[in-house]
Amino acid sequence: MRLMIAIMCLGLVASSGRATDPYSKTASAANEKLVKLFGAGGFRGAESFGTGIIISPEGHILTAATPFLDGRELRLHLPDGRKMPFKVKVIEPEFDAAILEIVQPKKDALPLDLPYFDIKEAGAKLNVQTGDWVMALSNMYNVATRDEMLSVQRAMVTAIGKLSARRGAFEVPFHGDVLYLDTITNNPGAAGGAIINRKGELLGLIGKEFRNTQTDTWVNYAMPLNTKAEINIKGEKKTFTLAEFADLAMQGKWIKSERPEVRETKGPTAYTGIIFVPRVVERTPPYIEQIDSNSPAAKAGLKPDDLVIYFDGEPVYSTDTFRDLLKRYSPGDKVQIEIRRGDKLTAISLDLQPLPKR
Repeated sequence: MRLMIAIMCLGLVASSGRATDPYSKTASAANEKLVKLFGAGGFRGAESFGTGIIISPEGHILTAATPFLDGRELRLHLPDGRKMPFKVKVIEPEFDAAILEIVQPKKDALPLDLPYFDIKEAGAKLNVQTGDWVMALSNMYNVATRDEMLSVQRAMVTAIGKLSARRGAFEVPFHGDVLYLDTITNNPGAAGGAIINRKGELLGLIGKEFRNTQTDTWVNYAMPLNTKAEINIKGEKKTFTLAEFADLAMQGKWIKSERPEVRETKGPTAYTGIIFVPRVVERTPPYIEQIDSNSPAAKAGLKPDDLVIYFDGEPVYSTDTFRDLLKRYSPGDKVQIEIRRGDKLTAISLDLQPLPKR
């Protein structure tokens, strides 16, 4: 049903290109400020493609914090069809969002000078109300590849309220105010897309696919630029908007949030038996290299080459992230992790044990 409705919405895209449509120019102009994101290798339950919003002429991009951002061979396609590599600059779990940066292949390359949304200005003058008519642009279902235009959907803001949602057993890390929409916008690949108004002004960021925790139905929502999250920085809680996060992050001034429940210890006190691949870069993907025999991981059925995606509902962006998350737990605790094996996502429970004596 979701696919059928999405195809119907795609039909609106084709008709929106007619000269009689007063908003075709608005959608086309917004499309020039969006990119199609791709990672290496896909697997069921976690797509290897998505959407991003260009927020600087140099090629900084705001998007959702999707799992494929920790993969290899990260690349994007600009609206004119150019294919370029990118790197992850910042991931902020409290917003479930990320800032990316285009990597110029040559040192002497000319400045990109891309069309972009001024995130600071858009956040400052944002005015969106229940009942407003908006447009959602994204690369849902990977319909667009090189220079094809992104999918455009017409929607209405039906409500503005707190997000309470989950994916499987895992709750969304962000619980701030969102724009609830009356169109099925949050499809595979749509995360990171843009919500704009009739004037083409940026209103918000399309989130990932989640279900409502109370109704167990799919949620169609976007995070407005003025939505707020409480960030714990060096023991002090500060409140930032999504626009402020994006602006500071692309300037290199963002300090990633610290989770207050993490114990101040030199290392984890609980034992899993997982040995990850060597840490060769700062954000080494959490691939399992080896499993200790008779360990919790071995008893649970974990195997080498498994990629850890979630740890008790928290996204695992790197081997360091896994280690930091493990600090929260003690021997005897039961945790659930979700791993990629082949082309599938699998949830596995672990009974943590005391660290073995060396």
